[in-house]
Amino acid sequence: SSGGTDIIALILKKYVSIDVGKALLITDFVVAASSFYFFGMETGLFSYVAHPDVIYYDQHDQRHLNELERLCLKAKELDIPLEFNMLGYLHNRHYPSAPYLKMVRDIGNKMIVGCDAHEASAIDANKMRIVIERLKKEGFILTDEISFLR
Repeated sequence: SSGGTDIIALILKKYVSIDVGKALLITDFVVAASSFYFFGMETGLFSYVAHPDVIYYDQHDQRHLNELERLCLKAKELDIPLEFNMLGYLHNRHYPSAPYLKMVRDIGNKMIVGCDAHEASAIDANKMRIVIERLKKEGFILTDEISFLR
């Protein structure tokens, strides 16, 4: 049994030119990937969750949004911050996504601002200050504390 993901795959096939096998693979991947987050958070070895909304998901697919919400609720329960990715925000990438940000604010998760610096020149203190002020004005709970090995 596919646990119902075959129905989502058939719907994807109807509205997007993608074959059922690929649609089923994408849907199952989203569910499996979110499960890795849950397992990792419960080990106590993660200090925060980076890129929780980077994995491919359809912002209009309720099942994908349910998995993202489940992740936010688990992080809240375990008091694990979620990342606001500055690189994605400043470069208008698909992350951080509007549904993710709404969930984080509504659930009351702590957020930590990450700059996704693959090189030192990517760190810009002025831009980080602007982003932090924007997030505070919009009601996000920010932290800059990271706890290791809980």
